[in-house]
Amino acid sequence: GGAMTKEEDLYGNLPLHAAIGYKAPDDVVLELLRIHPEAAKVHGTDYWLPLHVAAMYGTSSDVMDALIRAYPQALDDAGDPGIKGRTPRHFSDRFKHNKELLKRPTSEWVEITAAKDKV
Repeated sequence: GGAMTKEEDLYGNLPLHAAIGYKAPDDVVLELLRIHPEAAKVHGTDYWLPLHVAAMYGTSSDVMDALIRAYPQALDDAGDPGIKGRTPRHFSDRFKHNKELLKRPTSEWVEITAAKDKV
């Protein structure tokens, strides 16, 4: 099934990074995440996680919500020193993409995710 979703490009990006960066339809991005949820934890170009890409280039609130739920700790990930330690929250301040989702404390997202996993 999902072997192709785990194939990295030359820079370490997965199809999930590319789909977000190239603004693929939500159903495509969400399906990539469903098939390979661990992709949310993979650092690609500039040591960016898919959430960095989404915060920088913008995505729907559904995709942003799914990415955060897949890996809430991504909210605090500073990426590569070359990007000056910018977290996805930094990009939301600058570009205003899904700011309300990115501003919610990481601890709340972790609790939401943990509660979902218990169901």
